[in-house]
Amino acid sequence: MAGMKVTSLTALRAASWKARARSDLFALHLPADGQVRIALGQKISKERIGTELEGMFNGASPLAAMQLIHRLRLFPVVFSVPAPLSNALGPLYGGACVGCMAAGDAALEAQLSVQLDREERRTLQIAAMLLPLRSCEAPGAKGKLQPAPVVILRESIKWRAKDGDSVQMLHDTAADLLRIVGMLDQGPQQQQQQQPAGPATATNNATASSILPAELSADVRVVFGNAIRRMKQFWRIGVLLAPLLTMHCASPLGVERAEGGPEGRERRGGRQRRR
Repeated sequence: MAGMKVTSLTALRAASWKARARSDLFALHLPADGQVRIALGQKISKERIGTELEGMFNGASPLAAMQLIHRLRLFPVVFSVPAPLSNALGPLYGGACVGCMAAGDAALEAQLSVQLDREERRTLQIAAMLLPLRSCEAPGAKGKLQPAPVVILRESIKWRAKDGDSVQMLHDTAADLLRIVGMLDQGPQQQQQQQPAGPATATNNATASSILPAELSADVRVVFGNAIRRMKQFWRIGVLLAPLLTMHCASPLGVERAEGGPEGRERRGGRQRRR
């Protein structure tokens, strides 16, 4: 193994092996080689990278594969973003992303009552992994600015467009779900002072009623019902994802906050927006 020539495809397949067999048989002998990173970015098609990643996320331990990719310093090559965002993020943003993915896995393991199928689990892992990049924007296929997670999924690894749409929806809804958690910690009188975020349908209210305790206010049910309406079949993933926003690993990357606190201005991906 010591004399084995390490190529970019070898590195990807080692990560895939680790995901499927939970084995370090090849991974332990792979160096963090700059030439491998260059070759992976220039000689391996994005479609091929995406296909290898599909195998990893369908394996027994996708987290272990992503940890290996980060250890080999391949994360910013595999999940690449265009400049100037890549310059703002630097080469080590994979650490926070993999940390969030681990937190998502831990959240699912802790909730024994929540059962996700393979597709749902993959969506949770991808959404958690890319959560630190939720405030970043990057130019998409036609040069139009899009959320960085969408650009990564659609352009960098050539996954389905609906994968990017699902992740963006979960990221957009996570803050609303976290607000619901805060409302649950309040008393009924304080809950009633909260304003509902738009109309909720009877179906949404029925779903919320089946999940939330009976003593909660109608406003909390409306807010939760609207969140379920946006998430549709992904609402269980959203409930697991939202608490990750409070963790250090999920702090927005590529964002410089102006004076005035979190409600002030943010500079993201070379552009500035006001919340």
